[in-house]
Amino acid sequence: MAQRKLEEKNNKRQKRKNKWIIGFEQLMAFIALFNLGLVFIDITYIPFRNFYLREFRLFVEGLNYIPRSEFIREYTPFLLDAYRQIPRSFLEENPLLAEGYDHVKGIEPHPDTERYLRTVEILQQQVNRTGLESTQSQRILADLRQQSTEMIQQNPFEVANKTATLETIKRRMRDHMRERSSEQAFQEFWTVEHLTDRNYDRQMRFFDNQIAPLIETNYSRQIDPETGEFIDWFWYLDLPFVILFAFEFSVRTYIIHRRHTGLRWIDGMLWRWYDVFLFIPIFRWLRVISVTTRIDQSDLIELESVKRQISQGFVAGIAEDITEVVFVRAINQIQKAIRGGELENVLSQVNNDDYINFNDTDEIAELTKLFINLTVYQVLPKARSDVEAVVQHNFVKVLDTSPAFQGLRQMPGFYRFEDQMTQQIVSLIYQAIYDSILVALEDDPEGEKLMKELSDQLMKILTDEMQNKQTLETMQWLLIDLLEEVKINYVQRLSQEDVDELLDQTRRLREGKKN
Repeated sequence: MAQRKLEEKNNKRQKRKNKWIIGFEQLMAFIALFNLGLVFIDITYIPFRNFYLREFRLFVEGLNYIPRSEFIREYTPFLLDAYRQIPRSFLEENPLLAEGYDHVKGIEPHPDTERYLRTVEILQQQVNRTGLESTQSQRILADLRQQSTEMIQQNPFEVANKTATLETIKRRMRDHMRERSSEQAFQEFWTVEHLTDRNYDRQMRFFDNQIAPLIETNYSRQIDPETGEFIDWFWYLDLPFVILFAFEFSVRTYIIHRRHTGLRWIDGMLWRWYDVFLFIPIFRWLRVISVTTRIDQSDLIELESVKRQISQGFVAGIAEDITEVVFVRAINQIQKAIRGGELENVLSQVNNDDYINFNDTDEIAELTKLFINLTVYQVLPKARSDVEAVVQHNFVKVLDTSPAFQGLRQMPGFYRFEDQMTQQIVSLIYQAIYDSILVALEDDPEGEKLMKELSDQLMKILTDEMQNKQTLETMQWLLIDLLEEVKINYVQRLSQEDVDELLDQTRRLREGKKN
């Protein structure tokens, strides 16, 4: 009883320990997955910044975007109130929160395009106060025409590798104004006459919806004076994860080293080699290997079906090539052996007394005997009527060539007698031959000895004749050509085979065995 209680206590302690281990593995797998998500965002941020800016603007521009957002002011004013409660000193000390992910990449609004959009806002405010035809509004329009010319000629989008965006802006303005020159289109657009005649509100909606969003995507990047490259502060975000995973890797290596006697430190490191990708600062995208392995080991996500599909796709891709290579190589080896005279060696050793028989059984003789017994006792009785029909047909053909028998056919009623006679004769012949075969197959040591001597002699004569030079050469080139045809036809059929279907059949058979 005491022993049982002790075992139950140990089992409970082990289960509790296993739960802690599983929980720790799942926690670390989740942290690794989160870190991989940050790496994915960082890798895709520059090429897909337009997407992030359109869908996750607060993430891109940070908390400073809140007072500029019309949507927040209209639908979620409590966010604006909460932003106003944040101390300015806190935002200055935490630029990542204030400026968003643009701060990580050293991105800031381009001064030229930022001034252009700001001038448009000033124009709208001035029109609301004094009207479109006022002196102040016309001065602002002249400034916009000047800035439009500078934007087209100087291309401030080039630094951000967004020249294609400028071309889209120019094309949209040309289409809207129906002008061939984009510069002329901008000059005409920012005039009092055009904005008055074409409905000022509608023209400004066109600019706000079609032109301004593209101009907003432009930016400039700060350059590190020490390296001369663009600033990238992502390593600040990644550093805590690197330290965590490096520490965990060291602890795991120590535990593996202590648990397995004689295992070196380097062997302990190689035990979990895939974790190295989690804390090296280069090629961060390789962390997908570590994360996938950890997720699978911790059962955080079931990946068995994914692994099965990946392996099936890999096998499907190489199965056809491997099978072709193996089969063609085997055929080539046989052809090479035949060309090298192996066929002659095989024939010369058929009657060789040095032939090794490991079970003291003449397999060829036994197979021949088995085949004869099967034919006599099973096949011939079932096929007797068909055999008799064939023999009777040939017997009648022989009688047709006899002049004497032709004369007998002139007698009345001879045809019926002829049929009966031939059937009886054929049946008697078949029965006599079959009985003779049965007698020959009865246990007769002397008869078996004579049959064996006959078969040996026939085999010897056959192999001797086959070793004739002319016959041997003919057999060799016929076999080589036959193997070449088999090789070509097999490879052609294999290329048409549905490998995926074969793999599905294999998987169904494997699942059937499990069930």
